[in-house]
Amino acid sequence: MATRWLPLLLLLWVAATHQTASAQQFRGVASFAAMHPGFPCDRWLSIYGEALKRKPDLLPAMVVLWGDFGSDETCVKRFADVFRDRPHVIEVHFANGPGRRNRQLAEGSFFPEWSVEELNVRLASGDFVALGGVHWVMREIERFAARVENPNTRWLVSWELESNLTPAAAVMWEAHYRTLVALGELRSFALVANPHSPQWFGGAEFREFHSRTGKPSGVPNCVANEDGNYDQSVSDSRAFLKRYRSCAVALLWRGAHQGRTKASAFTLPRSREFVVSDRDIIELGKLLSED
Repeated sequence: MATRWLPLLLLLWVAATHQTASAQQFRGVASFAAMHPGFPCDRWLSIYGEALKRKPDLLPAMVVLWGDFGSDETCVKRFADVFRDRPHVIEVHFANGPGRRNRQLAEGSFFPEWSVEELNVRLASGDFVALGGVHWVMREIERFAARVENPNTRWLVSWELESNLTPAAAVMWEAHYRTLVALGELRSFALVANPHSPQWFGGAEFREFHSRTGKPSGVPNCVANEDGNYDQSVSDSRAFLKRYRSCAVALLWRGAHQGRTKASAFTLPRSREFVVSDRDIIELGKLLSED
């Protein structure tokens, strides 16, 4: 009986988030690797500490990539606990779109042996294994959320980071998930559409943008992430925040935090080393606090 109220509760959540974001945006620094046991959580959280010195009412956000970097929940739990006194956003990317495009998936990824084409065919056709995988991973994300959250935690789940899903595949992914929610098999999360190609958003409550030059028009419930923009300067990031100031959530990004540099050869996520510099702590903390 309670499931009949889930769509209404979700709409109220989105409305409340938009109302808050119109006055103040949720902000953070991308932490895709935060579930890796070697992620420098202390130093990453220091960025928020620096921001709080300048803006005590900061509304914080973080984002993780599910599975690829590991399953250590410590840093996500610490983030939620540090900000249990205020609303905060945690976004989870269900799967790794760039990794699948580049055939660079490994342990922890969603069916890493499948190509982009095979995943799309399987989902669009209602393949039992693919849809069963969606159910299983969303159940794991649900259990993870229950372990780390508090009453002020807001959750976003995107069906894939820089999604490669065709409209037919994305429709099936979303329909399967929402059916499971309606049946009481899964809890309801606000979904994020994060397409790489084609630009199709389905029924997601939020849209995500990564471009330096894009600008959402009439899309108040959006997430902006600098993801993939290497060599970002303070002025670049400041311009990014200004461009996407209408979005509910904005996340700065630095490659070194994900164990990448522009010139580095690819290494598997679980074998990387992550660096949050003293400069990052000061510069990004200041950026998060600026209006």
